[in-house]
Amino acid sequence: MPRARTVILTLTLLCEKALAWSVTPSNLVKQYGGSTLNTSTLKPKTSLDWTATWGIDATNGKIYFAIEAGTTGWVGLGLTEAAGMRGSDIMVAHVNASGTYVADYHAIGNQQPIMDGCQDWTIHHGEEAGGRTLVVVSRKLLTEDSNDRPILLTGLLRNGLLAAFGSSDSLTYHGTNKVKFTVNLNTGAAANQVDWSAAKAADSSLSFIELKANEGSSPTPGTTGRSYKAPQSGGQLLDTSRTMYWEYCFMDRASWDRTKFMTAFESVSDGSPANVHHFVLYGFDQDGCNKDGLETIVWVGGIGFYEDLPTGTALSFARIKSFRLQIHYDNPSGSASIRDNSGLRIWLSSQAPTHEAGTLQLGDGRIEKMFVQIPQGRSYWTWTCPSSETSSWPTDITVFGSILHMHEKGDMMYTQINAGNGNAVSKPNSVQYFDFAHQDPTLVEPYTIKRGDSLTTRCYFNNDRSASDTPLTFGLGSDQEMCIDFLYYYPYSPNIATHCDSSYDGMVQMSNASDAGFRTFGVDAGTPSDPSCTGGATLSVPATSPSPSPSPSPSPSPSPSPSPSPSPSPSPSPSPSPSPTWLPSPLPSPSPTPLPSPAPSPVPLPVPVPNPSPSPVPLSLGDGEASDASGITFSLMGLVLLALGHLPGLHHTASSSI
Repeated sequence: MPRARTVILTLTLLCEKALAWSVTPSNLVKQYGGSTLNTSTLKPKTSLDWTATWGIDATNGKIYFAIEAGTTGWVGLGLTEAAGMRGSDIMVAHVNASGTYVADYHAIGNQQPIMDGCQDWTIHHGEEAGGRTLVVVSRKLLTEDSNDRPILLTGLLRNGLLAAFGSSDSLTYHGTNKVKFTVNLNTGAAANQVDWSAAKAADSSLSFIELKANEGSSPTPGTTGRSYKAPQSGGQLLDTSRTMYWEYCFMDRASWDRTKFMTAFESVSDGSPANVHHFVLYGFDQDGCNKDGLETIVWVGGIGFYEDLPTGTALSFARIKSFRLQIHYDNPSGSASIRDNSGLRIWLSSQAPTHEAGTLQLGDGRIEKMFVQIPQGRSYWTWTCPSSETSSWPTDITVFGSILHMHEKGDMMYTQINAGNGNAVSKPNSVQYFDFAHQDPTLVEPYTIKRGDSLTTRCYFNNDRSASDTPLTFGLGSDQEMCIDFLYYYPYSPNIATHCDSSYDGMVQMSNASDAGFRTFGVDAGTPSDPSCTGGATLSVPATSPSPSPSPSPSPSPSPSPSPSPSPSPSPSPSPSPSPTWLPSPLPSPSPTPLPSPAPSPVPLPVPVPNPSPSPVPLSLGDGEASDASGITFSLMGLVLLALGHLPGLHHTASSSI
């Protein structure tokens, strides 16, 4: 008997490793979303056992996700705005012996999410096997709920997502089981800099130049009007001060082929990239970074930034004779041993573009409010680029890129177009939950600025410094503030100034603590009775018995859902309850409360820490019989699972009928 038990235990362990799911995640997505769906799969971080498979039903405006994670607790998927968890739209699901459950949340900070009054995610299927969880969920691409983020398939080439999971079914703190990532949901392409850069390098039609901090030139003194840093042995040695804005000049080089066109940009990490806050690259129409030359902004970015200009759009290298690279270094620890040689790479093409690109700054681009104090509490500051300025432009322009820029106390920001005819006002770019640590692009679609339009840029600050702290002021430092909108547009014209001569329209202190400003996301939780709540989401499906030998068909149908047995879980309902009862722990309060955590405080999602548990490889039994290294066939493993399937907790499965 001991030997028999050993054989059974060995077979059980082998089965749990090989037989991950009853049906492959891709087939499940097609099963519920339609057999014609094209599916994509992405594991955003090797060290995190979390994988998403999805398909888009463009005809019906829905997206289907199958989420796998290395836990028997909750699994989550978030849609970001421009930050990490702050301002994100979150789906949370879990599986237990009674069934599978989903809930729709939103987050207004790095704290416990708040449950939406209007529930928009539908659960279709869930199961647990080998210590892992699989759920299949769907949602409309566009809902009318103000607490949902739209899932956009045009304009932005990358969607910001969050992945996380917890150790229990209740929504406890995820700890290190988290990651922020970007992906092109349309194509399924992993949107990360390594793959993006490798694809560029493999394209024989492209070449590049690099501009790195410790490899700059030494221009002739007296002709530049600035102090440029010279190369240092071992890299640029940073000062011990908190903030440095250092300048580097790159003069014309024989290796530069200025008949080409600049089509893409990316950061280069070398030395101590963690101390680089951002780069601003300027170009001169004269060599030697001559102060008398025409200067224009070429690119703005930070470590981890990588951008293609839109198809058919580029900057002519012939316009540039020399470059000025400004690097904002941040040394909060005051370390005296930090060296850096970071910079950027410019990708070049011989193909002449349809549109020549240019740049424009709105707001306080020249920091004219330098050292002006920002009052304690909440306030907003406004600048306007007048119609008299845009009326002098030779043509209307199309804006295809925008970076809304503030610092640590920035809270919200937008640029508004006031039509010259006075009939229309629009906010083509805004951020409702700004986060200094995660300044992702937020422009959704290109937009047009017509001659005669005026442009209002407004920045909201939340100054929580006490009276005894150093006053908060405008300035260059990370602990000071800025209000700039960097625009990328076409067609370029030298008659459109790099900085709009904006008028300062004043500051308003917001005395009402509940004043939401222009913010709509997360202002209140909402209710199912809201006119904007279309409802119809299914929040739970009851448990079903797992099939020991799934059909070999590529798209097997799930077992019909039996009538729900009595359990603490709600039955599926076309109208979600404002307070779903499936959470074993107390429901979140309408006002956010910090999650208890073993760490001193929750940290933003984008900092992944390796998960000590390696991810088992999911394998489908529906693809025919195959053998693993032990020589035991999957069909034999299926028999063992069948024999042991009565054991509680071995493999929970729940599915909705189609």
